[in-house]
Amino acid sequence: MAKVHPTALIEEGVDLDGDVHVDAGAIIRAGVKIGEGSYVGPYCIIGERLSSYYEDPKGYMNPKTRIGRQTVIRSHSVVYASVTIGERFVTGSRVFIRERTIIGDNVVIGTLTEVMPDCVIEGGVRIHSGVFVPERTHIKENARLFPHVVLTNDLHPPCGKCLTGPTVGEGSVIGAAAVVLPHVVVGSGSLIAAGAIVVENVPPETLVVGVPARVVKKVREIKCRWGCKSPYPWSQQK
Repeated sequence: MAKVHPTALIEEGVDLDGDVHVDAGAIIRAGVKIGEGSYVGPYCIIGERLSSYYEDPKGYMNPKTRIGRQTVIRSHSVVYASVTIGERFVTGSRVFIRERTIIGDNVVIGTLTEVMPDCVIEGGVRIHSGVFVPERTHIKENARLFPHVVLTNDLHPPCGKCLTGPTVGEGSVIGAAAVVLPHVVVGSGSLIAAGAIVVENVPPETLVVGVPARVVKKVREIKCRWGCKSPYPWSQQK
């Protein structure tokens, strides 16, 4: 049976599976389904209304929002209506996930990260704090984005007609404060160094550094100064 704090607001048409915990001040909008064993932190909004609500409040119907079991959504986070999230999803605080985004299983998104509409984030992805993920970005399985990474999607703003975010390949790593330009494909298993600005496609399993980023070597050629066998043990995770 769901445990809902007295100050939480649960609208009609919400489906909370067994053992869901909704904390103080949270708002769960119509059309939301949350899987068993999940936790919604204080002052979160799940199923936030889309902009069309403000144009026609009386005729508006909130799209369905689906969140898998054993999810933890921490305080002040906002998940917009029409988002689909898999199992064992975890956020930090003040995470924003915009409409029509699809997120797989075992994904972690850190504090103050914003995911814009129409993104796909596959299973096992880890996104650290303060990351910006623009519209129409595809992040593939087990990729890692470290703090303050900025992905972009407009080649010549404010055009807005050819918005396409980067494709981040499976098992790739983007270092802290790196910037990846629109339409760029980051190859699987690659490493983008901290602070790099990536302006063109990155080949698979390569290290790129600098401004603009340039290929330095293959990732397999990187040696750990402390002698560990694999710099990227998570790359084998599924």
